[in-house]
Amino acid sequence: MSYELGEPVSDWRLHDLRRTLASGLAMLGYRAEVIKRVLGHAANANDVTAIHYNWHNYDAEAMEAVQAWANYLTKLTNPNKIETIKSIDMAKELLAA
Repeated sequence: MSYELGEPVSDWRLHDLRRTLASGLAMLGYRAEVIKRVLGHAANANDVTAIHYNWHNYDAEAMEAVQAWANYLTKLTNPNKIETIKSIDMAKELLAA
């Protein structure tokens, strides 16, 4: 990454990609339950609703979210379609195009 940026990247970790993904999915409007599923997080033992009542696995929503993130990154990295993203609505609009 340092080569591509032309400058050193200090204190970078692979975990930063997970944080970026989680923040990006939230920016695109995905709910916390879906983001947790994408990241592989188990329900908190103190979350009675998640543990005992809500047994939905969010697999379909997680797959949709990952595809939306892939589409978003593709549009960001396509030199012919680079635009400055100024809002959540603009990010969603880019995905829809």
